[in-house]
Amino acid sequence: MREKKNFMNEEWDIATVRVNPSVIEEYSAQMMDDHPSIKVGVSSVIGTRKYQQDTVFANVDNDVAVGIVCDGMGGLEGGEVASQKATMTFAEDFYAWMNSNEFHEDGVLRFMKDEAVRMDKVITGLKNASGEFLDAGTTVVAAVVFGNRMYWLSVGDSRIYLLRDGKIQKLTRDHNVRLLIDEERKRGIISQDEYERKARNAEGLISYLGIGEVELIDTNEGGVPIVLEENDIIILCSDGVYKRLTDEAVGEIVWCEEPDMERAAKHLTDVVMQYTKNSQDNTSIVLMQYNHYLS
Repeated sequence: MREKKNFMNEEWDIATVRVNPSVIEEYSAQMMDDHPSIKVGVSSVIGTRKYQQDTVFANVDNDVAVGIVCDGMGGLEGGEVASQKATMTFAEDFYAWMNSNEFHEDGVLRFMKDEAVRMDKVITGLKNASGEFLDAGTTVVAAVVFGNRMYWLSVGDSRIYLLRDGKIQKLTRDHNVRLLIDEERKRGIISQDEYERKARNAEGLISYLGIGEVELIDTNEGGVPIVLEENDIIILCSDGVYKRLTDEAVGEIVWCEEPDMERAAKHLTDVVMQYTKNSQDNTSIVLMQYNHYLS
């Protein structure tokens, strides 16, 4: 049985929390050791925003790799805390579960769905120092790899891609108004005129952690893991990436830097900032590459 790793600050309170981002960064740095099958890379930039509301986490431990990207909403007193709290809650709960007698790989997707509900409750209950609810939220995308088997979770509009042989495939749906009205138009519920009117707010989120009683939670299609092939790269990112670059451009940038995942992640955020004219959202990336023959 693996030794449980506890990196939660004992002074944290589930209702009132302010997390120093260096706690997450230091833990990730400690855990990203050489690994026989997974390489990781991480990059996160604040863009032109006043606050960094994205939080990233990457960890490789024996035969298990975990990547998380959360994009918070609600300003310094909301989004920053929400994304940090969600990230740390998922990581802490996952390792506690993985090191318990109840752990079995077949239960990973059930764990992820249950964890999304738990994180939603935690974020909904966050309060500031005055005891007032923060009214904050955050998206989350998470990927867990056991050997060559990948499981994923998504709530909100951050994304997960699979890059295979230089070709990129989006695994997640954006949980926004466009998803809703596309389905309504497909089923004939709304007219084209109504569709176009509603599309003005197409990027508005319809699911996120902190919404309260979250229902729209996506995991692996069909409930089965993705079997990774040699050199496959998993890309987790906040919307600051894909709102600036096409999916194809993201794939090309990452693939041209393969196999150096740290350099690929940094190159991607550098290119995003190069294309910035007036404003750029927080932009965060976690890359995870499978290579069975990595020494």
